[in-house]
Amino acid sequence: MKKYTALASLVLSLAVPFVGLADEGKETDVDDLFGGGGGYFHPYVTTAGMYDDNVYRTAADEVGDYATVLSPGIWMALPGTRERKLNLSTSTLTPGGLGIVEDRGESFQRFQGFLHYGADLTRFQEEDSNDTDDQRIDALLQYSLKGGLTFEVLDMYLDGHDERGEGAFGDLDTWKSNLLGGRVTYDLGSRFRVRGEYGHFTVSYDDEDNSYLDRIDDKYSTYLYYKLSGKSSIFAEYDLVDISYDQSTDLDSEEHTIWGGFRWRLSEKTIGEIKAGHLTKKYSLDSMDEQGDFVVKGWLDYALTGKSKIRLTAARTVEEPDANTSQATVFNQAKTAFIHDLTAKIQTTAEVGYGKTTYEGEYYYDGVSGEREDEKYSGRLLIDYRIQDWLGVKASYIYLDRQSSFSDLSYTDNRFLLSLSLAM
Repeated sequence: MKKYTALASLVLSLAVPFVGLADEGKETDVDDLFGGGGGYFHPYVTTAGMYDDNVYRTAADEVGDYATVLSPGIWMALPGTRERKLNLSTSTLTPGGLGIVEDRGESFQRFQGFLHYGADLTRFQEEDSNDTDDQRIDALLQYSLKGGLTFEVLDMYLDGHDERGEGAFGDLDTWKSNLLGGRVTYDLGSRFRVRGEYGHFTVSYDDEDNSYLDRIDDKYSTYLYYKLSGKSSIFAEYDLVDISYDQSTDLDSEEHTIWGGFRWRLSEKTIGEIKAGHLTKKYSLDSMDEQGDFVVKGWLDYALTGKSKIRLTAARTVEEPDANTSQATVFNQAKTAFIHDLTAKIQTTAEVGYGKTTYEGEYYYDGVSGEREDEKYSGRLLIDYRIQDWLGVKASYIYLDRQSSFSDLSYTDNRFLLSLSLAM
């Protein structure tokens, strides 16, 4: 226990410069500031066995193989909690890095700090060219002043890969990305809230053949919220994304998006958000046509009973190209998940999804040109058995089916996993 206290003290010392902003010239009561909680230090490790019947995701001559996946990690939070405070994901194709952000607006204490490191080390039995070493580091600081002003700083570093079948060549491509951002929120009385955000997102591919996809995004966002009631609010949002490629400068652009949205927490059973808007994409080259499109993002959690709930997500977005033969892509997706607690220790999840990707402009592949459009169907079944707080077993099945207008780019993939997790 002493070593955990020492580590918590280290994080506390790093937070002192932020704490000092609260009440300059006054003595700070640490127990009051941190809610009286101690730091929790949570190491974990998961080991999984996997079988994939189409490891190269090809339309023909499918190859199956077994693999082991080792996933060690550790996370720390102040104040102490056993609930993960950050569960976001980035995408190398999404301008600015983040896709659908399910910001539930949950309150936190005056200060919240979070730090996480995790890795996924995959080793195939025969097809070792598919071996990967993915790593992730997340860090978050939130600080709220009594006058209604809140500061948040976030950094997400990923050392990851694109799956087989994606990108221009369909190879397993590795990359590194980093999202550094922050936001400031201020409550203007009981009804209005304003927010400003900034994000700096970088993508860098390891293979020189893919360096044309390296880029830097700078995203600026402003929000105005109006509280209709204690359980619902409306908001307006403006986003500006400056997209700059290292080599493919003809793809440099600015995106301007105006949104209108509605957020609700009508009861303990339902919470959600939907926003719709118009995006204008202006390329730096005058010869490239300006692109305008309707965009929408939404999510909903609805508790059917005390033991089951439905989770819905949907989006229509404009994304960056994953190949050097297209300007941009329009991506539509929808997912539905049904989550049910069979017992206090066993949870089941059934999920289905649909995605449609339309490539702007002429697409070239293997000496053939034409319009490219992909439809992707997905499914997932999961059984999660929490034997103890520190010990769990999961069994899952994942199904993917991509139907492309370029038939050689179509594939189906079935993946089975069985994992054992230990966590503190």
